[in-house]
Amino acid sequence: MKVQEKRCLHFMKVLDLTNLTKDEILILNEVAEEIREPFNTFVDFLANGQEHNIDWIVSVLASRNIYISTLFFNCCRLGLIKRIIERGEMPDSIVTDSIAMKRVLDDYFSQNNILVNVYCSLSIFGRLKERIVPLLRWVYWLYQSIYQYCFWNRLIHINYEFTNPIKLLDMFVLDNNFKDNDYIDRYYPGIWDYVSEEERKDFYYLPTCYQIQNLNRVGIEIKNSNQQFLIKEHFLRIQDYWFALCHPYRLLKYNFNVNYFLGFKMDYLVAEDILLNSCNYSSILAILNYLFVKRLKEEGIKVTLMIDWYENQVNDRGLDVGFRKFYPDTWIVGYQGFIAPPLIHMKPSLLEYNSEQIPHEIMVVGKGLVQPVREFCPELNVTVAPALRFKNVWRERIYFPENNTYTILVSLPIGLIEGNEILNLVFSAIYNKPLLNIRILIKPHPTNSPTIVKRHYGKDWPDRLEIASGNFSECIERSDLLISNTSSTCMETLAKGIPVIIIGSQSGLTQNPIPRNIEDDIWTLCYTEEELLQAILFYMDRDEEAIKRHEQTGRKIREMFFEPVTREGVRGFLNLED
Repeated sequence: MKVQEKRCLHFMKVLDLTNLTKDEILILNEVAEEIREPFNTFVDFLANGQEHNIDWIVSVLASRNIYISTLFFNCCRLGLIKRIIERGEMPDSIVTDSIAMKRVLDDYFSQNNILVNVYCSLSIFGRLKERIVPLLRWVYWLYQSIYQYCFWNRLIHINYEFTNPIKLLDMFVLDNNFKDNDYIDRYYPGIWDYVSEEERKDFYYLPTCYQIQNLNRVGIEIKNSNQQFLIKEHFLRIQDYWFALCHPYRLLKYNFNVNYFLGFKMDYLVAEDILLNSCNYSSILAILNYLFVKRLKEEGIKVTLMIDWYENQVNDRGLDVGFRKFYPDTWIVGYQGFIAPPLIHMKPSLLEYNSEQIPHEIMVVGKGLVQPVREFCPELNVTVAPALRFKNVWRERIYFPENNTYTILVSLPIGLIEGNEILNLVFSAIYNKPLLNIRILIKPHPTNSPTIVKRHYGKDWPDRLEIASGNFSECIERSDLLISNTSSTCMETLAKGIPVIIIGSQSGLTQNPIPRNIEDDIWTLCYTEEELLQAILFYMDRDEEAIKRHEQTGRKIREMFFEPVTREGVRGFLNLED
């Protein structure tokens, strides 16, 4: 952008899509609610007969996942622009950070005879980076693929003995999942308490190593573990890695029939999303999952049950499509052992259902979650399974906050950027105000160590921000209030009758995991420092009547959203007979 243009913008009414105001963010989130169904229809249209093609199925574009694809967010931005125009609040200029968005807007304004100047803030270096980064990623994943293949097939050997048909439990392995060769199960905790030793011989964990800092140590711990693991890399061949790595080339060759969305011609934005995400490792991993199932079948290994830790992400689709194709008689369960925000990608679409991209059965952890999963596809087979991760919500409270101290637990989401937004708002709201006897505990997401959180914070870590120790259940019982977003921990906290403050996104789409039908003063959504401070003061002033009312609300939430863990429930979940 030229210097003269920048000066002119100062005197004009500007809509800056890279730095939205609070009011604009609220409109953006309203639009996001309204376009969910139309957006799904639009993505289904893009499939263009490719709904059975593995490259399309595992593409970032087809995933509808806002964490890796920009398309839905950009559609929300277009909806925001249209809403502002319809209100008669026509901006003189719009600033965007996307060349594709500028072209789409220029085309729209030209066709509708609207005089609005659109500027792209992306520098020449930024534009060059967009083109180079996918190639650099591809080179990096080529190296990683070679390393992974050599590591698991040359250094870590596991002797498998399959005497009976096996059952698989899909999960992720993190750096801190082992202690003295004992696997700490954070996905299906306590599940083996209801399974006999003889029955356990048929079960294998199916791990995906995630953000591992020391793969050699983790590999040795898996090999020496007292649990059974089935390593995908032991079945994959070198040509499988090459086929997966060629996914970007095959995807970029497709000719998509791009339609209009909200009156905007979407060709440039669709092409941008495909290009920028063409070398996303999620897609490469998904194809490897698909080929793993193929190789497993070729080895003659019988699988009677596959439980997928189900988020309907592309890696899930690779696994599920593989089993649907190569093991048509194997029952596939998609276990949503968590409570997440109403993300569109976690709700299977009708096209995904009809083209068998999803499990036979989706299991949720509470009866109040059944209908939300069917939002886009009423035909889905959705049932209720034990809330294995949340067994403690049914336990009588054994910890309590310290007297004369108001303890606030800040539970950070997996995203470091989103975590920083929460930390900055909490810091500015609390430490610049005369609040006495306040204690702030920070609970990082399990995938992010305290060191990573502090380093990514980018500032001197405030002394009064304490890192919480112990498991989440213990931490929240020792607290008076939770501040968070995105995570299941919000609902777990409400089930204990403890208030929750959800921090709204400061730059985009708010991820609120609390279902819409929970309308009570036990939780509050805050976007600004002032709103957060007022909410904290409100909950600090709770009287006995409010505390009892919140405890009653917590019991209702527990009944609706957390299925008790019982022997009958667990064995039914695992397809075991008593």
